[in-house]
Amino acid sequence: MSKLTYLFLVLIAINCAKDSRMKNEVSLNCMPPISTAKNILVLGNSITEGSDYRYLLWKQLVDAGYKHHFVGNRLGAADDYPMYKGLRFSNRHQGVSGITTVEVAQQMDAWMKALKAVPDMALIHLGTNDAEVVFEGKATMEEVTSSMRAIIGALRRKNPKMTIYLAQIIPLNTEFPKQNKLVPQINANWAALATELQTDDSQIILVDCHNGFELGDLGDAWHPNEQGSAKMAQRFAKAILQ
Repeated sequence: MSKLTYLFLVLIAINCAKDSRMKNEVSLNCMPPISTAKNILVLGNSITEGSDYRYLLWKQLVDAGYKHHFVGNRLGAADDYPMYKGLRFSNRHQGVSGITTVEVAQQMDAWMKALKAVPDMALIHLGTNDAEVVFEGKATMEEVTSSMRAIIGALRRKNPKMTIYLAQIIPLNTEFPKQNKLVPQINANWAALATELQTDDSQIILVDCHNGFELGDLGDAWHPNEQGSAKMAQRFAKAILQ
């Protein structure tokens, strides 16, 4: 083989390698970006709908660089909250004032069907209003516990690999001591459910929003004030980021 022929063949080989590499680069550049942001559904009653804990939690997740989107069928006014680090709080959630765990269970399938986004995780703070209806004899504790079991089932039908953060609820300070004392029982039932329903594919993580909460953390008999909302946000953030 002449030197000229050899050099010609080498040049062809180099060009072919370049073409192949360029095609691979084009193929990689054309691939859509992979989203790592987590969809978070926040489920609850007026404590979820009306308190600031979701906004304060959002800020903590932003500070941690945790990529996420709050999702839900309900939308509060985003302008109610100031922008933070150039970002706007979406204020999407699934909180309904006055609702009980029993009532949420009755609506979960419809809510999940209407929800376009698929949540990667759900944050649940429910049971405050159930203490009232159980105290008044309008529901039993067994019905409340069964309803939470149904809620978790509905969440898993939406996403079988959903991570569920189940809160042990904040204290009550009503004028009825017997009603207030139902909260520890509800929290014990939530803890038992978290153990009973735990799976490898869908973890249930218990979030303690009760111990360490004082009456000074309440704005009224049922709802957290700003200090209490900050404590709730801290507890949820710690559970999510651990």
